[in-house]
Amino acid sequence: MECPSHVARSPVSGARLTPHRWSAGAVCLAQRNREALLRIPPVLELAGADPAGQLHLEYRGADATANPYLALGALLRAGLEGVRAQLPAPPILDRDPAQLGAEEAESFGVGALPATLADALQALAEDEVARGWIAPLMYEAYVSVKRAELDACSDASLEELCARYAAIY
Repeated sequence: MECPSHVARSPVSGARLTPHRWSAGAVCLAQRNREALLRIPPVLELAGADPAGQLHLEYRGADATANPYLALGALLRAGLEGVRAQLPAPPILDRDPAQLGAEEAESFGVGALPATLADALQALAEDEVARGWIAPLMYEAYVSVKRAELDACSDASLEELCARYAAIY
């Protein structure tokens, strides 16, 4: 389960969440693939040490504009929700998700991320489970701040927005 509000966290976040930017171009689990939202990175055998201790998962949807507490909380809640619902682990994709046909993409559970902050806010509004993880007052405050951010950026080009956010973050 993906918490849509924690993907495109700012008006510039969506620009990096597209295929072939090594930043989570697709919702999927993959090994050694920087296009995946959830990635199993490679491990190395060094000096005879057991590489199993290096094994971990990378969540690649967050960026510097994310509130780390909300992002981590959403990831933990999504994981717990999956365990409670006894959802099966997704299959591990072994190739570029952008090259899959529709049927193959469906078999690997490959989906698209919200392309903009407005899309992510809409997806969160429609996701009763994820929205329920946030107290109503906090949800309203979060959405209000994000909508104000969208309004403040509505007339700027992507280049101007990137420069603004680079200066802030």
